[in-house]
Amino acid sequence: MASPPRPTKRLARAPAPAAESDDILRQIFILLNSPADLARACAASPAFCRVITDPHFLRRFRALHSPPLLSILKHVFHPAEPPHPSASAARKLVNDSAIDFSCKSFLPYYPGTWYLRDSRDGRILFSGNRRHQGSSCESHSDLGRPLAVRHSLHRRYLMLPAIPEEVAALVDHGEYLKDYMTFLAPPAEEEEDGSTTPSFRVMCMAQSATKLVLFVFSSSQAGGRQWCGINYDDISGLRHDTEDYYPRPVLLRRCYVHGRFYWPIYPG
Repeated sequence: MASPPRPTKRLARAPAPAAESDDILRQIFILLNSPADLARACAASPAFCRVITDPHFLRRFRALHSPPLLSILKHVFHPAEPPHPSASAARKLVNDSAIDFSCKSFLPYYPGTWYLRDSRDGRILFSGNRRHQGSSCESHSDLGRPLAVRHSLHRRYLMLPAIPEEVAALVDHGEYLKDYMTFLAPPAEEEEDGSTTPSFRVMCMAQSATKLVLFVFSSSQAGGRQWCGINYDDISGLRHDTEDYYPRPVLLRRCYVHGRFYWPIYPG
């Protein structure tokens, strides 16, 4: 009598390399529709958590999934209202008594007045009305005013260091400044570091009769490299009112479209 055939041994398939498995997980997680789904996946497994908390993955996810619009801050907090999909979350935000939408209760002490200058991506930019002590900008008080960036939900603020003397020297301190703007800007793509917290930039634009200087602060840089200056010489050719003793600034109200800043030119 013939013996029954031996069962064939199934060869165990070698597990996929960790790098390949992580890449597959990234392709799956990037398709999730909301940060809440991503947070639930992160809590499900240590392997999932390792992939999701990777700074490069988080930057990619944020680029594809913009945070919901909760409000518009224009001196007064304007929450989203129905039928906007974020109306429910905005209503809860308004009812949270721990959140100070003026943000001034969480700003550092300053022997002057804080003024709201700009808001972007949940951050608010304030500037003082007096020159900061120890500033190198003796002739132009605007350049020496303290700047603070506050996160409206996390109740944290960052005091910006003063513009270094060698950078501020791009402005002719013997020439009258016709306009000085301070505003927030998104980070440059090449400036992204390994932090899980998105970086930001603050821009200060100084206009004189003949020169335009842009000072840029980047939170992703360290030490003395946080401030840099860009000089635009001879902008007088853009003017059409050379006989006006007190001419208006060349650049008017700032506009932001598709990741770029634009300024209409007076008189247009």
